[in-house]
Amino acid sequence: MTGSRVGLISQLRPWASKQFFQHHCAAHKLELSIYHAFEIFPFMQHLDKNINSLHKFYMSHAVKRKASLAQTSEALNLVFYELKRIYRIRWVASEVSALDVIRKSYYLLLTNLENIKSPSSGFDDESKATASGLLKTLQNVRYYSLHLFLMDILKLLEFESLQFQRAKGTFIGLKERHTNLIHSLETLKTNNGPRIVDFLASCKCRRVLGTADGYPQLEYHSGCHTRDLSYSNFACPSGPGSSDPTERFELKQPGSAADRSLRNRLFDASGRGSVVDMGAYPALDEIRSRIIDSIIDQLRNYFPEDDYSIFNVLNPVLLPNAETLHTVFTYSSRIIPLARRFGMEDDSSESETEDHLSDSDSRDADASERATERTISGQTTVLLSSYIRPLESCSFNLLIKYY
Repeated sequence: MTGSRVGLISQLRPWASKQFFQHHCAAHKLELSIYHAFEIFPFMQHLDKNINSLHKFYMSHAVKRKASLAQTSEALNLVFYELKRIYRIRWVASEVSALDVIRKSYYLLLTNLENIKSPSSGFDDESKATASGLLKTLQNVRYYSLHLFLMDILKLLEFESLQFQRAKGTFIGLKERHTNLIHSLETLKTNNGPRIVDFLASCKCRRVLGTADGYPQLEYHSGCHTRDLSYSNFACPSGPGSSDPTERFELKQPGSAADRSLRNRLFDASGRGSVVDMGAYPALDEIRSRIIDSIIDQLRNYFPEDDYSIFNVLNPVLLPNAETLHTVFTYSSRIIPLARRFGMEDDSSESETEDHLSDSDSRDADASERATERTISGQTTVLLSSYIRPLESCSFNLLIKYY
């Protein structure tokens, strides 16, 4: 669409008598910024692959496995959700939806995968092996914490994407929204989002109570902290409000039993110590700042601050009215950068120069008055000509200069 040879505007320009200005779809730019922010992290690729593997396992040519999942949901009295996949470039809302379906179906998926991999399940060996691999990933505390952290990030970006897709969306106010979005993302570096907060509040984590014969004494406790995501196992309820102790699932740290024992011994009862990094998914504390910084860098790359602040002059609230006529010239001066951005030059200055050269010194007062009138007229014309049309979903704004 934006190609220099076969793009839409490149094809239209030779046939048009007017001048075209192109703006790449803002919602697509947001998607590209997210994609390039995540592509540098191998663990993000692992997460996407796992989600798509779950979708393929249950939803792609898998009638028997899907039926098994539906039967398990009925037996557990849980809602059955259709699993979704993640595409390379897709609206943020669809990715949030895919992640949320897995979050809401977590206990169901763990239970069903456990059933499929059992020797007496009746499934073929390939299905059992795949189920075992998927189950191992889903039982990983670090995978699940990254899953929830990603949801908290994407929910912020989803709102921005939906604003871009609105039929009556404009560039006006984009700078302020962009600034607020950056601030909200920065906050997630040190503060947990609502899904991580809910996870830590609803689950119990295994804490070190002391040692006996050189081995740690462990027990599950409520009131978990972010640092527990790095070294503790968790026991979580099957769903919101569930109090049945038999309907709980356990999430474990990656590695062998010996690795986990070593990791636990590196921590005292207060949770201080060194973390042994194991598995495809690093501890959340080690990567959260890097993920946020990468997203912010890409957002600033695709949405330069100066590119959109100039549109705020078109906000109707800022237009001079009967009580603020004295601000007309100040307001007009703010239109100039926007007019220049789209090649809309004000002819009044050229006319003023010609009049000044032709008029005598005795007519300076009259020339000044006429120049002022032309300046106001010219700036008003620029204002009307450069008013931004509403952004349309998945499209380009073609701003045409009228003569």
